[in-house]
Amino acid sequence: MINDKKIRLATEDDSASLLAIYAPYITDTSITFEYHVPTVMEFRKRIATVWRFYPWLVCVINNRIVGYAYASRFQEREAYKWSVSLSIYINQDYHRLGIGKALYFALIELLKLQGFCNAYVAITQPNPKSERFHEAIGF
Repeated sequence: MINDKKIRLATEDDSASLLAIYAPYITDTSITFEYHVPTVMEFRKRIATVWRFYPWLVCVINNRIVGYAYASRFQEREAYKWSVSLSIYINQDYHRLGIGKALYFALIELLKLQGFCNAYVAITQPNPKSERFHEAIGF
């Protein structure tokens, strides 16, 4: 049961918890395009790199991180500097509880405050669950 759901900024100290959510997406799906699970230290560096320019949010329920979303650079060319790519990963046990929607809406609001104008998502095909989710929230 969800007693306490909070969205907060991620920290490098969240690395192990975030990697635990991400790893099954690497080992059990083709969603991430990664073949090897990064180490906690590598994941920590990813968070630090994203944080230089973009927000990274986590959802915490009952003191446990159950999902995260972050923005990253969309393309290298100058005209894309106000565009971002979004990524989201939710613990498999917490799907369909509104966590993804809450994370994305909070993330997009922060990005608007930073002046970003366009947000893009890339979905591996086939992935009907992700397609339905993203269409439902306006992508």
